[in-house]
Amino acid sequence: MKMLTFLLVIATGFLPLWGQADSKPLSVVKRGDAVSYQQLVDAISRQFHGRIVRVELEQDWLNWYYELRLLQDDGRIIEVELEAKTLRIIEVEGANLETVVRQNP
Repeated sequence: MKMLTFLLVIATGFLPLWGQADSKPLSVVKRGDAVSYQQLVDAISRQFHGRIVRVELEQDWLNWYYELRLLQDDGRIIEVELEAKTLRIIEVEGANLETVVRQNP
């Protein structure tokens, strides 16, 4: 499985950590295999409480996925997996999830 990792650096902003040269996240977005980072942030902020602290863009066979971690105000970390192209939620993991999802996304 190819994996590209992004690390959101709280103090300095978004800092990408690139994988292979032919698999850069920008090229994945330009090909239409994933939405942009800004589209991801906008969608997540409408659907969930918390601050994004880590984003990974992974490829499993032909499909790309975003896996991210959300830091909650109480210190909990919630993990969310989404299809990179459609942002369809695949899985949400963590404690007390009823407090994480926004009621009116």
